[in-house]
Amino acid sequence: MEYSVSIIGLLTAVWGLVVVIQPLWHKTLVGFLAEGRRAYAAVVLKIIVGVLFLIFARECRIPLVVILLGVLTVVGSILFASLPITRIRVWFQWCRSRPLWFYRLWAVAAVLLGILIVYAGWPVS
Repeated sequence: MEYSVSIIGLLTAVWGLVVVIQPLWHKTLVGFLAEGRRAYAAVVLKIIVGVLFLIFARECRIPLVVILLGVLTVVGSILFASLPITRIRVWFQWCRSRPLWFYRLWAVAAVLLGILIVYAGWPVS
């Protein structure tokens, strides 16, 4: 369990690399999540990740970074989920209308964030 945070960071970086190479994949995923109430499944997943960050932060190399990311993830997810479903759908429509370079730019940010999470979340030996 001590590598959980770093594994999440690695998955984030890999996801970002995939989207840099194939941004249409992520645009399709956004469309999938926009249907019905599927967005709430992503919210639940993000809350779980944020809670894991908070639980395992003490074991990490830079616990303050992991705690900050955990709090931001949980609070942001709860605030997003508290929006009316119509506003969430509008947000998804806005995201889907963005050009592919926009997805690539966010994916580069995800790669950098993933690298930060891997470094900060590496267990203290």
